[in-house]
Amino acid sequence: MDLILHLQKLRLKCTGTIRDNRVKEKNILEKKAPRGTYIVKHDQNSGINFITIMDSKPVSIVSTAAGNKFMGGVDVHDGHCNNVLPSIRSKKWTWVVFIRFIQASITNAHVIFNATRDGKKKVGIKELTISIAKYYIQKGQTSKTFHKRSSSGLLRRCSIEKCPIRTRIYCKECNLYVSNNC
Repeated sequence: MDLILHLQKLRLKCTGTIRDNRVKEKNILEKKAPRGTYIVKHDQNSGINFITIMDSKPVSIVSTAAGNKFMGGVDVHDGHCNNVLPSIRSKKWTWVVFIRFIQASITNAHVIFNATRDGKKKVGIKELTISIAKYYIQKGQTSKTFHKRSSSGLLRRCSIEKCPIRTRIYCKECNLYVSNNC
């Protein structure tokens, strides 16, 4: 315990296992306590956490560091990504990486979109994901234009490649000459 207090005075955080005989106040677990049982003590004066966990036998851990005190941006980003799409389990690692890139892109778009909306109601990540999906579905659909054929007085070569036929029929939409055989 003296080493931990010395490191803390030097403003160094540490975490590690410790023997029971090195601690003044022990966390006492029953010998027949189920695996996973734990007891936590926190010393307010020194800021040291003392944790005893029952595994096959009691294991004592001492820590001066707070693990989630400064949760970083990567952790927050991962949490948001996991909320966007369900996790994909696949034998192909490339598919999993591809889906993860999509998740990251949607998450980044959501954060930037809501950050730029001054005073307006924020949009949820699910609604943004649905609107992005609808956009790409509509973009992928082919246009159903009706091609009207009409005839002209001029005789021109068919616009289809390697077609030797000369024709008077052309498409009004495309403005191309097309023979009846093509």
